[in-house]
This record gives sequence, structure tokens and C-alpha cells, in this order.
Amino acid sequence: MTLMRFDRMRDVDELKACIESLPMTKSVIVFPVKKDTVSYEVLYLGNPSDLQLSILKKSQDFKLRGLRIKKNNKGEIWFRF
Repeated sequence: MTLMRFDRMRDVDELKACIESLPMTKSVIVFPVKKDTVSYEVLYLGNPSDLQLSILKKSQDFKLRGLRIKKNNKGEIWFRF
């Protein structure tokens, strides 16, 4: 997963906490930030499509207002503000 166009490092931490709070998530690794993009490696035991929707729903509980999702043709998930 990738988070693009974030304004604050707090957004990176909030998305990690959001993903970790999901019941089917086993681990989340955050890679170093490159410009305005950060990548996450997520070990999720459920359906990847459910993961996307769950993150968007759960983002309301965290300070992730305006989070949007996009999936490319390689199956990569991109989040951005």
C-alpha cells in the first residue's frame, strides 16, 4: 500500500494505527518516506477488497479526514488526500 500527497508525518502514523486496529491485520511495516510518498507492507489475513473498505470506514475514527483510495492495474492500493 502507498500513501501519497500527505501534509504531515502525523498522517503516516495515523494510517498505520488505523490499519493495525483492524481485526484481520497481523502486521504493518512502514518504509522510509520518499518526497510525498510512503509505502506500507501489510500482512492482512482477509480479502484485500475488504481491507480497502475497512480502512476507509475506520479512518473516520482517526484523524484521516479526506482520505481517498485508488487501485492501479497492478493491484497496488494507493491512498491520498
